[in-house]
Amino acid sequence: MPHPAALSGQGIQAKTDLPYMPPHRIEVAGELDGQRLDAALAAAGLGLSRRQIRALIEGGSVRVNQRRVRFASHRVKQGDAIEIAARSAPPTQTPRPEFHFTAADILFDAYEVIAVNKPPGLPSQATRDPSVPHVASCLEAYFHSRGREVTPLVLVHRLDKETSGVILLARGNERATWLARQFRGREVRKSYHALCHGLPTEDDFDVRSYLSEIDRKTGRVRTVRSGGQLAVTHFHVLRRAPGTGFSLIACEPHTGRSHQIRVHLAGQGFPIVGDKFYGAPSIRPLPADLAALAAAHHLLHAREIAFTPAPGQPAITVKADYPPKFAELVRRVFPDAG
Repeated sequence: MPHPAALSGQGIQAKTDLPYMPPHRIEVAGELDGQRLDAALAAAGLGLSRRQIRALIEGGSVRVNQRRVRFASHRVKQGDAIEIAARSAPPTQTPRPEFHFTAADILFDAYEVIAVNKPPGLPSQATRDPSVPHVASCLEAYFHSRGREVTPLVLVHRLDKETSGVILLARGNERATWLARQFRGREVRKSYHALCHGLPTEDDFDVRSYLSEIDRKTGRVRTVRSGGQLAVTHFHVLRRAPGTGFSLIACEPHTGRSHQIRVHLAGQGFPIVGDKFYGAPSIRPLPADLAALAAAHHLLHAREIAFTPAPGQPAITVKADYPPKFAELVRRVFPDAG
């Protein structure tokens, strides 16, 4: 229930199962002077959890004295006017997806090297939240379930969270160092497939530019004239669909910069379908029947990787199948692909 001694509001409802959330205007009373914004809203009896309130704030739905505030830790003062924009429904916690590797996902397991087909949405490495799964933790769970000894798994290279495909790990630091030398010496060949907006006129083209580091505030990478790192990518058009304006492009990065392929393709006017940072969906909207398939993740897939697994062994090439939504989009866009 609301706390009238602390806050006075209009239209405040305490039910948690409202089909919609009407706009609210709340005035901070003296008892909450100096409190956090999320605490002030919790005291208003909106029927939302602290997590849902933070989602409202971080999503830009809350204004204090007509200025949007996105930080739950913002301190309010007596007399402040807090306004909450109308929402179609109260924010709910999105269920965390579960990731479980199967035998089909293990593409190579020999010479203390493991290649696995990473699904989109699974982080390559551990995050600040230890409860969030990542590639190594999921592999460890897979081996545990089969009664196999789990030696320390070392991630050798990374893929963006939404990028799917083949990724390498090593059992221990010695083999990881062996593989890392190959990456540094550019002896490892990687090929990605990207479903892109636009129809390149040339079958093959190269992009060479200097890229910034990932901006900590925006999460984006920019092309810069100076102060960046050299990034070089070769592109080969595999298929074109003139009717829908999509292309399937093979991408071979000769350097390993963050977001390199995504930035290079967007800079050439061929952004990757579903790319939330560089995809410009308002300019090139997907047909309605394809939009749902592309909504979950961008359509970039680490298709192949060629490397030498151990000293004295021949080089091998490991290939990863497309994830289900990627495969379905390719089938729909290129029905004659077979």
